[in-house]
Amino acid sequence: METLNELINNIEKWAEERNLIDGSTPQKQFVKLMEEFGELCSGVSKNKSDVIIDSIGDCLVVTIILACQIRANRWFIEKAVVDADYSTENNEFICIRLAGVLGNLSKLLMFRNGTFHRNEVYSNFYEIAYFLNKLALNKEMDLGKCLDAAWQEIKDRKGKMINGVFVKESDL
Repeated sequence: METLNELINNIEKWAEERNLIDGSTPQKQFVKLMEEFGELCSGVSKNKSDVIIDSIGDCLVVTIILACQIRANRWFIEKAVVDADYSTENNEFICIRLAGVLGNLSKLLMFRNGTFHRNEVYSNFYEIAYFLNKLALNKEMDLGKCLDAAWQEIKDRKGKMINGVFVKESDL
């Protein structure tokens, strides 16, 4: 398995090659994040470990791309990995806390016209990665393994940008 930094670099390069950084908007990427978060919540509600692990990686991939779009540093991922520990919170509660963070981020994306206070954005990205890692740890995984699984799934994926949204070949 590649290191966390190597995985992040690969995902950033993959996103650039598919024009996801400059060919889309943070708002469209955020909607994709909400789609993946919905799948994560579905996995949690049904206690499906494979769906949870897959969705954690997918949410993190989308978060990395969103961070690239607004030119945010990705230190938040490494810090979240260091800070998170096995949780006494159940997964439903963690998802609810994560939903609150996503709500805060949505307000920044809607009302700031692309102008963000660095600490606000980083705080939201950090908390997203932190709660995703807590979910992973509760499933006896870690964020790096979840991200690696997502990377293995998308690394050869091809597709097309349509109205600022990347559509994979199988969905065309």
